[in-house]
Amino acid sequence: MTRSSSATSLLLVDDEIEFTEIMAQRLHKRGFPITTATEGATALRRLEEHAIDVVILDVAMPGMNGIDILNAIGERQPLVEVIMLTGQATVGTAVEAIRHGAFNYLKKPCEIEDLIAQIDSAMDRRMERQKKVLEVRMTPYLSPERRAEMISAILKS
Repeated sequence: MTRSSSATSLLLVDDEIEFTEIMAQRLHKRGFPITTATEGATALRRLEEHAIDVVILDVAMPGMNGIDILNAIGERQPLVEVIMLTGQATVGTAVEAIRHGAFNYLKKPCEIEDLIAQIDSAMDRRMERQKKVLEVRMTPYLSPERRAEMISAILKS
């Protein structure tokens, strides 16, 4: 799907302030509206304050780690897609992140084009899931229990 980058709002969460500033500038120059946070609690507040489509989230951070934040995002805003980004990539961590609902997992440093491709793919998935949820909500004659069950299955996919 082709879309304007300005149609995808991002939240970049990383405790490395210099990395966060540079990456935010690079993404902003490519037309993405971007919000940043350097720790978990701030990231969760930003999700409440801004309409965020995709979160780019560091795994290893003090306090709430990336998996904790990923789980909180999934509970609070399950349609928001999360791309995990870390300098300490391991197969185990990648599998855990995907199992907890991350869209994908990239190792730092990554090429900006690769990150943008992942953002576009994540946004495609978000839009598809959002469409399916809307279709279920508009389907007549479903019991509230069945409707909730179907929406839950979509959000877990």
